[in-house]
Amino acid sequence: MTLFSILKPTKFASAERLSAEDIKQQADVFKTDKKAYAVLDMMPDGVLILNSERQAIYANKALLSFLNCETDESILGLRPGEIVDCFNAKNETGGCGTTEFCRSCGAVNAILATQKCHLEDKRECEIITLNDTAYNFRVWTYPFEKDGATYTLFAIRDIADEKYRCILERIFFHDLTNIGAGLYGLLNMIDGNSDMYQEHHQLLINLAEEILEEISVQRDIMAAENGAMSVNWEKVNSLKCIKSVVETYRKHQVAEGKNIQITTTEETWFKTDGRLLKRILGNMLKNAFEASTQGQTVTIKSTVSGNKIIFEVHNESVIPIEFQAKIFKRSVSTKGKGRGLGTYSIKLLSENYLQGKASFLSTLENGTSFFTEYPLEPTEETEK
Repeated sequence: MTLFSILKPTKFASAERLSAEDIKQQADVFKTDKKAYAVLDMMPDGVLILNSERQAIYANKALLSFLNCETDESILGLRPGEIVDCFNAKNETGGCGTTEFCRSCGAVNAILATQKCHLEDKRECEIITLNDTAYNFRVWTYPFEKDGATYTLFAIRDIADEKYRCILERIFFHDLTNIGAGLYGLLNMIDGNSDMYQEHHQLLINLAEEILEEISVQRDIMAAENGAMSVNWEKVNSLKCIKSVVETYRKHQVAEGKNIQITTTEETWFKTDGRLLKRILGNMLKNAFEASTQGQTVTIKSTVSGNKIIFEVHNESVIPIEFQAKIFKRSVSTKGKGRGLGTYSIKLLSENYLQGKASFLSTLENGTSFFTEYPLEPTEETEK
């Protein structure tokens, strides 16, 4: 067999590959083992057989179905990241496993660990594709030998829904516990004192409203995900909507010690779902507050451009460059593990239900702005 270098650099794993002729020879060897093929094709998870250069010489039916491929001929010789169209695998280096970003990839690290230690391994990895699709995978690797050569059995499972459910639960219980703890502490402090109750009456109401809001948020996200969200089209005043959301979040715990300002805003009436719009603008404000430090100012405004209305929420912080390509993905956050549904729901509700568009711009010089735009008159008023 002939090892050849494709004359491209590597910043992590080896870039060397076998020739197409050698790949075909290896693949043909496995095709003679029909019993093994039949077993692998029965597996519900995607499976690859990789050679010592991490190149695929076999893919089972489950993986081919995931890739919408009839046969494995088009993926033979490719590496896992190249097969699923990983953004980092398609660059000037030696492909999958050879970039600086690959150092933190669970898939290639599992393969390398199995090749080095001849032991099975299990890890998770997150992949962003060239067409901006985000995947969460769990992978298993197993070493085995055939005809004196060493191979790796590579099994892969899409766990995006599992991760998403965990995040939903974690956020829900985390936020609900925080609010509930505040409510419990305040009630303990009042302890039947009527004067203190009168003094903190509004705060008690605010905390109760926050609990109901958290429950409503989770319910709406799940309904939107399942396509069960109904849209109630109505005429909405842009300035009144902004003022209502600002007043709500001015009292929110995430706004403590921070400022909020409504800047130049064009007041206009347009057709949308007022409840969903307030949910979106509320998430934009909440994200901006969470990204801000004490004393910083968050601003919100709306402008009319042609037949569209554009809302903008700005904060003074910048989103780290490594997160910017992943914004609006449902399990990605710049605020730590288990956060990040805010930006995802902004895009989900805006683009799937209100015929709008969500975007952002983040620079060191100007901070971060999130934008949503909507038609003044929706073209279709059908419910999802």
